[in-house]
Amino acid sequence: MDNFEKKLTKMIFKAGTSNLIHLNENELKYYDKLTVKDYLEYGALAYNKKKELIVNKDFNSYTGEVVRVKPNFSFVHIEELDDDFYVSKEKLNGALIHDKVKVWLFPSDDRGIVEKILEHANKEIVGTLSYAKRVHVIPNDTSLPFVYLKENSLISSPNDIVVVEVKEFKEELVGEIKEVLGNKSTPGIDILSKIYEHNVPYDFSNETLEQVKTVPRSVRVSSKMKEERLDLRDELIVTIDGEDAKDFDDAISVSINEDGTYKLGVHIADVTHYVKKNSPIDKDAVERGTSCYLADRVVPMLPFELSNGICSLNPDEDRLTLSCIMNIDENGKVLTYDIKSSIIHSKYRLTYKNVNKLFNHEIKMDKELSEMLFLAKRIASKIRKERESRGNIDLDIDEAKLIIDTNGKVVDIIKRERGISEMMIEDFMIAANESVASFVYYMDLPMIYRIHDNPPIKKLKDLQAIIGPMGYHLNINNGIHSTEFQAILNRSKDKPEHDVVRQMILRSMAKAIYHSENKGHFGLGSSCYTHFTSPIRRYPDLLVHRLLKTYISKDITSINYDRLSGEIALLADKSSKCERRAVELERDVTAMKMAEFMEEHIGEIFEGVVSGMIDSGMFVELPNTIEGMIRFETIRSDFLIFDSKRMLVYSRGSKKQYRLGDKIRVLVLNASKATGKVEFTLASEANKIYKQKERKHSKKRHK
Repeated sequence: MDNFEKKLTKMIFKAGTSNLIHLNENELKYYDKLTVKDYLEYGALAYNKKKELIVNKDFNSYTGEVVRVKPNFSFVHIEELDDDFYVSKEKLNGALIHDKVKVWLFPSDDRGIVEKILEHANKEIVGTLSYAKRVHVIPNDTSLPFVYLKENSLISSPNDIVVVEVKEFKEELVGEIKEVLGNKSTPGIDILSKIYEHNVPYDFSNETLEQVKTVPRSVRVSSKMKEERLDLRDELIVTIDGEDAKDFDDAISVSINEDGTYKLGVHIADVTHYVKKNSPIDKDAVERGTSCYLADRVVPMLPFELSNGICSLNPDEDRLTLSCIMNIDENGKVLTYDIKSSIIHSKYRLTYKNVNKLFNHEIKMDKELSEMLFLAKRIASKIRKERESRGNIDLDIDEAKLIIDTNGKVVDIIKRERGISEMMIEDFMIAANESVASFVYYMDLPMIYRIHDNPPIKKLKDLQAIIGPMGYHLNINNGIHSTEFQAILNRSKDKPEHDVVRQMILRSMAKAIYHSENKGHFGLGSSCYTHFTSPIRRYPDLLVHRLLKTYISKDITSINYDRLSGEIALLADKSSKCERRAVELERDVTAMKMAEFMEEHIGEIFEGVVSGMIDSGMFVELPNTIEGMIRFETIRSDFLIFDSKRMLVYSRGSKKQYRLGDKIRVLVLNASKATGKVEFTLASEANKIYKQKERKHSKKRHK
């Protein structure tokens, strides 16, 4: 931004909307007049009836967050508008990634300009210590500038990963080393540095560690406990989880009632019996909000002694639970439900893999257990059909499983399988979540809900622009119902573009969040939904348990509703932020480890599917879910052009066309663990690339 533009923007910010800009255009230099013309075209400025320059009344300011920073541009997310807006580097006004800013939006250009930084986000930065020229820290986040160290700062060894506290945000960042995490080459330090980079609490407080020492190792069932709780220890209750699961917070039981309806019991660990409100463990759990599941470790919400110990529904041990017991008809509709404090004694610890084998008749199990599981499968299919009729969207998102060796290195990446048993447990948990939410909602009591708004119209239009040329139409004039999305997914099934259509629909939808008001859940087609089934790993579930136990065991007339509603609203907002932080951390770690894995495969050829397109290139996803970009500039033998209207890439020379969902052979051109990016080019370019490398080596030899 040149001096005149800086002066002009200051005048705009000072004037505010619909006020005069005191500027004599006749006295301006030629290029300054062009700047004014640009601002008129952007819609920031306008002329009044007297032909005087004024600030356009539609040029409004918003509070936003810088969410992406590239060498020449950035994007600011405005929560109020639920959208990202382009801001060029010179109009960023020194703001860094995640900074909270005041941004003005040009009415006719979908672009913005940062007026001022409201809050610096990067008060602590994780990076590598370097002694090149001046002592500085090179941030892991490549969008951040170097941090230069104050003279009195703790000094460590070169290539150590450190946490530096930023003291000055000026033309240069200046700070002090707060903590040394370890040397860059230490196994596992890469993931640890990411945890710190995303400000996820890693160590529990000393107060929590002291409190943990008092946690019992087993449940002692007293006569009072039997009076206060439903004793289900004689029932056939089992847990079904992944093979590598360490904590088990949900168990199920199923049976047939005398009238032919079905009884489904979902039994969830009673974590609140051990985690009291405002206790040290509870305060730490609030700050974490959720457990983070990373490549080779878990950053738990609760200490190991709770999550893997007394709160885990281990087989052959008495455990305290909250049970949601539902009666379900032949059509999968929940007729009635009851929520009770209970005691269970899980009979089996089952895995998804073995239950799927049972359903596929590959293995046999105990007769009573086998009959119970096949009954559970039948009930789940009915529940799913009923939910689909209401508008449940089954996106069946592919997830990658990273196979890590003892040195923290990725040795393989595979796609996680989602079989019948995984879907069955998902169906049961959703049914319980809906029942619990409805129970409190219809009592008109304070509650935390899981809500999912309808997709914004702008995103629906963008989606239509992408899938329309593929033969799929959306009626978006009056919004959209979730059944329309599911209909498109059903139509695209078994077609090459199905995965792409699925991803595009996912990207068009709003983010699910926690809220103190019930606003329904678009993606599930549910009018009332909450999270009840995972109190070991999600704080909202723990809060729901605490509320339920209050409502079913105490005189509700003595509750201070206003104060409780206020507490829930604050915790809902904090939990949503913690969840977003955890998701970003998990994605960041996965991208880093995927790129690290592909560094070993540079020069190799793979087959993938075209998963996205932009002006400068197209994205390709491999069967193991790794995605990389083919930049058109890397194609030396042809000239490729992106046609946004027809959503295809075509060749000016060979007349080839590439569409979303097309299979394509690619060469791994580059991969960077530091950036988490993978670059491909067309496999047909392999010979040209290697010939060029040979020529370069040949020139070096003859020098």
